[in-house]
Amino acid sequence: MRECGGVAALVALLAPGRSAAVLERAAGALCNLCAGSALNNDCVRECGGIAALLALLAPAYPVAVHESAAAALTNLTRECQPSRDAVRACGGVAALEGLLACTSSATARERAAAALYNLERSLRVASEMG
Repeated sequence: MRECGGVAALVALLAPGRSAAVLERAAGALCNLCAGSALNNDCVRECGGIAALLALLAPAYPVAVHESAAAALTNLTRECQPSRDAVRACGGVAALEGLLACTSSATARERAAAALYNLERSLRVASEMG
């Protein structure tokens, strides 16, 4: 998928103006690709996927898009410090907290909380080590 440009194509589908169904499916595909794959994680980050996924957490998007984008961000932040750093640098903490505040979807809230947990956990581990 990486080698043939599939990850970049999926990130490109996250652009504003796409239908909610396309956004949900593209974010869902990225979520699956990033589960346990450092190489795919790096590729998503390098293609601008983190900023694109964070933009999908805005209140203007439907719940299904929020759920898929938050799930992808959870997988991106699970085991990859460069992705955690990129999420923070792109304003991800505020975006995830904003989703927690504005959504009534238990699934979206759970996924946003999991991504925030991953971000917080990495800071805690780093402070304990240093």
